[in-house]
Amino acid sequence: NNAVRAINLNITARNWLVGFWIVEFEQNGEDRAQYGEKLLETIAKTISVRGLGTTILSQCRKFYLTYPNIGLEIEKYLHNIDLKIFQTNFHQKNHLLNF
Repeated sequence: NNAVRAINLNITARNWLVGFWIVEFEQNGEDRAQYGEKLLETIAKTISVRGLGTTILSQCRKFYLTYPNIGLEIEKYLHNIDLKIFQTNFHQKNHLLNF
């Protein structure tokens, strides 16, 4: 099913990017932040996004640390989504202007 595949790809991209952000920006590239697991609690409270609690944030961090090299594929996927959205919006606007 295309919808399920799209959702899975989006969740995979989101989780990798969240893990990337935690490791590279919050932990400065280290395996663990100097102030330990409190970091994930602080992030979860700060962003307050439903479904992104400490458990999921921990899994995102592990996902990024396990697969750090898929960043290029994530970038290609996100670029492709942006391009499709742009093309769809462009064609819709052109279609409306032709009436």
